Amino acid sequence: MRISENLNCCESEKMVITPTSAQAQSSTDQHLMRNQMTQMATTLHKLFRIKNFTLIELLVVIAIIAILAGMLLPALGKARDRAKVISCAANMKQLGLGLVSYRGDFDSYFPYLQFTGGMGTAVDGNGVKHIAWDDQINEYCPSPKMTETEKEATGVRGKGSNVYFCPADRAGDGPDPRNYRRSYALTRGTGNSVDFGKFPGIYGVGCAMKDITVRFPSNTYAIVEAPYRGNVLGNVNASMVENAKKQWSYSDPNGLHAPRSYNYAFIDGHVEYRNSMAVDPIGDRQYINCPWNARRSRDQ
Repeated sequence: MRISENLNCCESEKMVITPTSAQAQSSTDQHLMRNQMTQMATTLHKLFRIKNFTLIELLVVIAIIAILAGMLLPALGKARDRAKVISCAANMKQLGLGLVSYRGDFDSYFPYLQFTGGMGTAVDGNGVKHIAWDDQINEYCPSPKMTETEKEATGVRGKGSNVYFCPADRAGDGPDPRNYRRSYALTRGTGNSVDFGKFPGIYGVGCAMKDITVRFPSNTYAIVEAPYRGNVLGNVNASMVENAKKQWSYSDPNGLHAPRSYNYAFIDGHVEYRNSMAVDPIGDRQYINCPWNARRSRDQ
């Protein structure tokens, strides 16, 4: 009986010990797994964690961006200004070719100022129509033609096909909102009259000048820039400029594109970008041997 009781006691102890050992093994495995997961999470955190900027680092980045912007913005501004010069030169090239074609149909004569007729677009206070040079060469320009209605419409700077307007012109709208602005003018002259000493350009009143009288067509101005708000299409006012000083008065001290620098269309049709002071530092010497003088006997 005692032996049986002892055996039963041992078996009971075995039954108690066996599950305790299995639980310990399971607990060890779970602990190892938790350690591995913790290590993996720590590793991932180290790999993908985002470091916060300090104030000094942030200021350094902002300073670098400011320096780069300061270096790039002037270059972009110069590129934009250069694009305006090129666009203006293209306008003047088309107008210059129109002027050449006009002379081909009118026995080599340049346009001249007229104050009556049915084709003019501007009307002055006395009800007299003006026939300006742009009225006369409009149909000869290679660009899209502008009708009388278009010339009298509102919003000149909104019309992309307007070759009479320079993109750098900052003079503003004309005095009459019905008229298109014009940025260009012909050199002032007095036709074929005897009084041409003071204004020896190609564009005069009442009578026209022949291009065969110009001895230096490749170095004589025909069309110049005149950024004046009163310079509107179809109007003879501000449609001619006699010298550089007058041209300067139409623009601010910084000039239209650069200080005292403009595009010039020559009588032979080509266009050049020049500093106006290079040929006349004073600005009123149009009667000497310079490109403003279409009647000079010798070149400068």
